Amino acid sequence: MSVQAPAVPDVRQEVHDAARRARGAARGLATLSTDTKTQALRTAADHILMNTRAVLEANEADLDAARAAGTPTAMLDRLA
Repeated sequence: MSVQAPAVPDVRQEVHDAARRARGAARGLATLSTDTKTQALRTAADHILMNTRAVLEANEADLDAARAAGTPTAMLDRLA
């Protein structure tokens, strides 16, 4: 009989992948005009403001899941 360990995400690989995607995005953004970048940021801010309630509810659900998983209080404070 063999015991199979639960799947644990490879955090290093996830961070590496996120960094690679960020570098790629940065190269694309570098070619945009300041006005285009400003408009993109304003649009993103507008969408966040329009969806504040949903964002806060999702964050609370994430905090609940983190508490249930035994996440240390110091980390929970950063997530709040």
